[in-house]
Amino acid sequence: AGWTHMFNGPTDWCGFARFDFAGSVAVAVTVDRDFDSAEVVPRSAGVVCAVDGRTVHFRMDEPRPLTLLLDGRDSEPLHLFTHRPETDVPSPTDPNVIYFGPGEHWVDTIQVRSGQTVYLDGGALVRAVLPPGAQGERSGGVLKLVGYPGGPVIHVSEAATVQIRGRGILDGTALPHPVRNLMHLHRCRNVRVEGIMLRNAPNWHLPIVDCDEVEADGLCGLSGRLNSDGINCVSSRHVTVRNCFMRTHDDTYAVKTTTPDRPSAHIRYERCVAWNDWGFALGVTYETRADIRHVAFTDCDVIFARNWAIGVHATDGGAIEDIRFERIGVDYPRISIDPVMGRLLARIDNQKDCWSTDPGIAHVRGILLRDIDVRGQAVDRIDIQGNDPEHPIVGVRFENVRVNDQPLNADQVTVNTRVQDWTMGSDNGGTAAHHD
Repeated sequence: AGWTHMFNGPTDWCGFARFDFAGSVAVAVTVDRDFDSAEVVPRSAGVVCAVDGRTVHFRMDEPRPLTLLLDGRDSEPLHLFTHRPETDVPSPTDPNVIYFGPGEHWVDTIQVRSGQTVYLDGGALVRAVLPPGAQGERSGGVLKLVGYPGGPVIHVSEAATVQIRGRGILDGTALPHPVRNLMHLHRCRNVRVEGIMLRNAPNWHLPIVDCDEVEADGLCGLSGRLNSDGINCVSSRHVTVRNCFMRTHDDTYAVKTTTPDRPSAHIRYERCVAWNDWGFALGVTYETRADIRHVAFTDCDVIFARNWAIGVHATDGGAIEDIRFERIGVDYPRISIDPVMGRLLARIDNQKDCWSTDPGIAHVRGILLRDIDVRGQAVDRIDIQGNDPEHPIVGVRFENVRVNDQPLNADQVTVNTRVQDWTMGSDNGGTAAHHD
């Protein structure tokens, strides 16, 4: 997969491998060039590797996404995606199963109805294409991109009790940017998405829009194309995203609201890994036209962040409250990369920008960063900016935030005069509330 962080810009390259296993497994990766050292991330996996000539050896005791880096560099990584073996594969003759067996399949749009299962066998490569004769049309908006007719590749709309699963690949390489999402859930209930890989998404990988009771488990995604957000919960409630890996060229795991009367609430991202080549890795970001409450990012790892690892960036008028980031590992780039935007560990604000779509200004209250462990070429700055006296940022708390084993202190946090009651626990230099 190729990466670019600008229009017609240079690309980076990565490789990936996938396999299932139970119990413990020995892994050997042979490299086609000489190298001096190897590292397996995220650090939370606790994987120690050994180098023997051009081969890296390590063991895995449980399936989880890992990334192999050589010589302390981020370039040309190998991403490894593993799962437990499947035990309940659906029958290809079941009338309620849309079944893709081994081999290549070419599809335009798959409309999924209530009660159906979409299954991609581990040997299936499902390639998305435009319908014959499709013509693009230049749209408005900030980027003035070219739009095409047709819906998302896998489209679940106003349906219930749906599964999308398997070990195959859903590939968007043949689609022009930014034509469509690889998967899209819209006004659904009781949906589970599990196990498959999403490659070269031309737009957001998986938006979950105006849905209730959705679970995404063990997905992996790789796309370096502009606007390739990962798994975004948009105007949805009671959603859990766990055990996923996403490498994206826009926000990786984000909560948003795009419809004024449709809030997002009770959203959890658990044990997810983010490699973010642009934008925010974790957070509540940009579109916030309705309230967003009770969001938790827990036990997650950011193994690369070009711009912002953590963010609450509210650009519209919804109220943002009770947003928690707990037990998060952050690794900053191991080589020098000049970001287009100023790199920060965390950005918390309710400022307007070019993506704002309504005149309202968000009220932001109750943001917690607890047990955050930052390593590498550390970016130790946090920026908190309230909009105006009537719309301050209220109640931001830091507990046990550490950068290269040193506690974050108040001098590393920049605030303006529209920030109220931000506090640092005793493990970060004090317990007194700050009124700036």
